[in-house]
Amino acid sequence: MRTFLFILFSIVCFKAPGQCIEKEFVGPSHKFAYLLRLATDTTHNSRIEQDFFCAYPNSVGELNAIFGADQQTGMLPLNGVHDRLKIIFFFYHLRTIDKSAYYKKYIDLCVDGEWQNTDDVDGFGLLNKLLADPSMVVTELETRTDSDILNVFRLLLSCTNEKGLNTKYTEINEVLARNSPALMAPLHKAYNEIQTSTPWQRD
Repeated sequence: MRTFLFILFSIVCFKAPGQCIEKEFVGPSHKFAYLLRLATDTTHNSRIEQDFFCAYPNSVGELNAIFGADQQTGMLPLNGVHDRLKIIFFFYHLRTIDKSAYYKKYIDLCVDGEWQNTDDVDGFGLLNKLLADPSMVVTELETRTDSDILNVFRLLLSCTNEKGLNTKYTEINEVLARNSPALMAPLHKAYNEIQTSTPWQRD
């Protein structure tokens, strides 16, 4: 009987490394305060990173909600910019999270991201991750649907000027040529869509 109770206690009270336990929040502002507290904790240990990762949004809609975006316009409030950036940068710099889980959440964020008329958002930093750690990002991308892959590339390529678009396209294309040639076709499609639908300003 004691053995059974110990096993039951272990299942309830302990989690496997990297496994998330759902945390309840009163509302978006409560979740924002929780993430900000963890992001500014100077100890920056693996437990804090894991708690932060588990609470971090899985979609742009949820991210906008905790950041207080206007529900009709999607515009973020002018105040609190630095705190929002602290949260985003902390997620970008997570070091101890299982890479597969990390890039799954990263790509989930980019799948429904707004890609039109954006100013070099680079997929919340995913472009830099793709260039620095291509095998892991590509492995996760290859599991997604064609429409998801296309939208991720749209977001990564988003730019306010044609030169920047071409630079990004070249960088990503070179990475894919070495790591996943099959992904070059949706990249090219995303590039053409942005190229033909954006009224670039010519000098």
